[in-house]
Formats: sequence, C-alpha cells, structure tokens
Amino acid sequence: MYLQFYGFKEAPFNLTPDSKFLFLSHRHQEALAALLFGVQERKGFICLTGEIGCGKTTLCRALLAQLDPEQVKTAVVLNSYLTDLELLKTINEGFGLPADSDSKKVLLDVLNEYLVDEFSQGHNVVLIIDEAQNLRPETLEQIRMISNLETETAKLLQIILVGQPELRRTLSLPELEQLNQRITVRYHITALDEKEIPDYIKHRLSVAEPQVEVNFAPLSYKLIFHFSRGVPRRINVICDRCLLVGYIQGTFEIDDKIVHRAVNEVRGENQAIAGPTGGGSGSLAGPLLPAPNRALWVLMRLGLAVLAVIIITSGVYFGIWLAGRQGEAPAVRTAAAPAATPIAFPTGEGEIIENAPAPGSSPTPAFTPAPSPTPAATATPSPSPTPYLFENWQNDADGVLRVRVAELCEPAAYVMILQLWDVPVDLSVFKSATPEQVAKYDLSAMVEQINFRTINADKLNDALSLDLPVLVRLDGRAEGLGSCSVIDSMRGEVFEMLDPTHGKKMVRRQDIESHVLGCVVLYRDQENLTGLVQGEKSERVRKLQIWLAGQGLYTGTTDGQFGDMTREAIEKFQTRLGLPATGAVDPMTAAQLDISMNPRRPRLYS
Repeated sequence: MYLQFYGFKEAPFNLTPDSKFLFLSHRHQEALAALLFGVQERKGFICLTGEIGCGKTTLCRALLAQLDPEQVKTAVVLNSYLTDLELLKTINEGFGLPADSDSKKVLLDVLNEYLVDEFSQGHNVVLIIDEAQNLRPETLEQIRMISNLETETAKLLQIILVGQPELRRTLSLPELEQLNQRITVRYHITALDEKEIPDYIKHRLSVAEPQVEVNFAPLSYKLIFHFSRGVPRRINVICDRCLLVGYIQGTFEIDDKIVHRAVNEVRGENQAIAGPTGGGSGSLAGPLLPAPNRALWVLMRLGLAVLAVIIITSGVYFGIWLAGRQGEAPAVRTAAAPAATPIAFPTGEGEIIENAPAPGSSPTPAFTPAPSPTPAATATPSPSPTPYLFENWQNDADGVLRVRVAELCEPAAYVMILQLWDVPVDLSVFKSATPEQVAKYDLSAMVEQINFRTINADKLNDALSLDLPVLVRLDGRAEGLGSCSVIDSMRGEVFEMLDPTHGKKMVRRQDIESHVLGCVVLYRDQENLTGLVQGEKSERVRKLQIWLAGQGLYTGTTDGQFGDMTREAIEKFQTRLGLPATGAVDPMTAAQLDISMNPRRPRLYS
C-alpha cells in the first residue's frame, strides 16, 4: 500500500526470509562464518539455534547464496513434522533422487550411491533441516544413521539442524547422546542490541531503495527496541506498521507517536503489551506507557477534552458574530512587509525601475515589484453578499498568499514560490495596484533581476522531475482549485497545493492531471550555466568540470575549456537523469546541473 508513497522498489520489512535484506550483526556474522566453516571443512553435523524471529532461516538462505551450486549440492527440508520414512523420502526428493519406495534400505542405498558419486567428482553435499525442534527423537536418530554414510577420511553429507532453543534440550536427551556427540559446530543466535537497532532499520530501508529520505527519530529507535526486545521479526512487524501510519499521515518522519500508534494497532488498540516477564516468545515487549505516567496521561486527555469544548463553544459565538457582520468589509490586520532593498525589474511598459544587484551576490535581495506609472483611480467597492476572510495579497494561517481576483492568481503564485526560496517580497506595491496594472508585469523578467530562471514545461512529469515547487496553470475546472496553483510538496501521488484563491489543499494527482495547461519552475541560477556553449573557456566551465569530475563523469583536466570531454561528461549526466543525451547545455540541462550542484533549495519530495 505504501510502496509508491515512499518510492520503495519492494517492501523493506517483509517477514519472508529474503537473504539480500540480511543485516549482519556481529552475531550473524559469526553464525554465517560458523556455517561456512562447517560446510567447507566437511564437519558432518552443524547445529544452529536461536529464538523465534532472530533470522535463522534468512541466515541459511544467505549461506545457500554463498555456496557455488556447481560444487555444492543442497537440499532443504522445511516440514519437520515427519516420520523417519517420510523424512528419507523428502531428502531423496530434495536431491532429485527416486523416492517411490517404502523401504528404508532402498532409499538409503539410493542416497548413498548419490553421495559417493558426488564425492568422487569433488563435490560437497549439504542437507538443511529447518524447524528441527519439532523432530521426534526417533527421527533424529534416523538422521544420525544417515550421517554414517561416509568414507574413511571425510563426511559425504553435511547436515545442518536449524531450530529454536528447544532443539538443544532435545539433543541433550540420553537416548540422543550419540547424535549430540557428533555435532562439531554449534552456534546460538541472540537478539540485537539496542545500539544495533538504527543500523538494522537503515540497512533494510536502503536495500528497498526509497526515492525519499525516510527518517526514524532517535526516540523511535529506543521505543522499537523496547517493544521488540531486539528480535528482528518483531522489529519488522513494528516498522512495517510505522511506515503504513506514516503513509496515512503523509509524513516521511517516523516519530515516537507513530511508533506508539503502530504498536497499538499491531497488538490491538489500548491493549497492554506483555512485559519482560509476560507474553509468549512472539509477543511485543513492554507497556505502551510507563506505569508511573499513566495517571498523568489520563489527566492530559481529560484536559484536552475540556479544551476542545472551549474551542467549539468559542467557534459557535464567533460564527454568530460573523453572521451579524454580513455586508461589512472585514477588518484585516496586514503584517508589515520585511525590510527590503528594492530591486529593478521591467514593468509592462518596458521601463527599468531603480538599480539591480549584481547577479550571484551572496545575500538574497528583497523582491519589490514596481507599480504601473499610471496611478489607479480609486474604485468604489461593490457590496458583497458574503464577507471575504482575506483581502488581496494577504497570507493566511497556512502561509498561502491569498487573492480574491482570478487575474492575480499567477502573480501570487510567483510570489509564493519566491517566498519558498526565502526571498523577502515587498507586497505594498501589489496591494496598491489594480489587477490590470499587475497583469502588465513581466513576471519572468522580474525574477531574472534576482538571478532566477524559469523553466516552462507542457507536461507535469517534466516539471516534477526537477524536484522544485511547481507553478501549475489550470483550466479552471479542477475541483477546489483556481486558475493557477503551486505544488509545494508531493507525498506519493498526493500533492500539497497552495492555491491563491482557495488556500492550502491536498489533491490527488489523478484529479488535476487532465486539467493542467502548463507548468513553470523557478530555480536560482547560482552557477550561471545558462547559455553555456561548446568552445567556451571560462571560470564557470572550470567549476562545472570540477563538479562533473567529483561525480565520476569527467576525467579530463579542469582547464575551463568546454571541449569534447566536457560534452561527453554532460551527455553522461543527461543519460543519468533520462534527458536527451545531446551534450548541449539546454535550459532543462542547465537547470538540472545547477540544482544538483546546489542542494540547498526547497524540495518537492523531501
């Protein structure tokens, strides 16, 4: 369900024993080394034990992955509830041998002939019996008899018994003394330490290759260890549910609240979870809240309930007051504009107002639009049947720059994107101008005065690929959105949109994609790569060569000469991003290069 949201190639916390997800703690490293040693040195009997969910089966899969199938023939018995005859049949079937006979002697003769033949070819043969704690003593004795198939110098068959701690107790029975003495390699896996929990979780996340950064808070690791007691399978169960809760809440940050909710959902809401002395081996450990704090927790919830009543009551009175003000213009308090150094930009008539800073100057200049030179006549507002909550050019509580006129949507969207880049914008001129005057502003030209560039894209996918806020022009038929909005962030297939006329909205991609007329992306041209051409020799080429070399794409000298090797490096960069490999620094390539070279920026996905 959540794979697309995080961009995983596969679920990171599946309970299946997938060896590529194996986290090699120092115990698992030792266990794997012990298994390899026992097989390679033909030690005969090997015993691997551990608590439920500690990774025994996954470890055996990892062992099989490291063995050369041409040199080591293997068979795995997964069903251990077998009689001694059924076990012999299962072993022969595992090695591809005839298993139709009901005679133990015939089955053993077939197996012995196979083992001798493999040994004569220099091959090794390994039998793994999982869940061996379920085997009855008489069946284990049958396995000992199988191990008698040997030469004077070597064991023909290496048998690995894998099971829970009960297997050790079974092997210690007096009637199994002969078998117990033949086990020359033993290892018992224990749970992970608390300090290993972060590495375990990060390892599994990285193997699943998420397209966003998934962060578990430090306290989350402590809670996961507390509830799981360090058992990998329990960790997987909790983390899988944490990712589901994160998906539901639309966040990539897994904090302690999400862990508590995940554990409650796994074990049943508000159900106490067995502590260290209670619950079965498969239960999650520890109460959800420390006992001394439960009374405080009840008081907090009671206080929140009282607060909710107060808020609801206040809302009712506010609604009555607002209804009584029908037809009146609301009193709107406008925040003071930040201190700003006005900069130049072309107006609709092509005039240049004041002095522009040098491109690339380190402090971010304030953006102050210039009014139209013709003063606007004072208009008499027509009465509105319903009072507006926001005036034009006012930020609401969510930080969305609101306007009441459709013609102002696109200028407001441009301003919001600049605000997302932490560019202070003086709104006083916008507020004093008419919509007609604002419509004359050359928006692309004015942002260039503060060293920004615009990328126009017909397709939404192309705009989203830049991982920057996207200005989206819409056909006006998308439900709950105006003619122009800003995609501020993206969670899976859900956009967070800042709409100047409707406010902040969570919108599914499929609900707006057919209404998109075009997109605009703004990026800061910090490296001044726009217009870069082959044959140029300059400092900006040298900086680009240094960066490309650091990415392993350029192997020439960083002499600032845009030659064939630089072009080939750019082609490799374009191929990496799925762009046409032309080697030319076109607008999209210039944008992608600049964005990659300067990671400090607003991001769409993280």
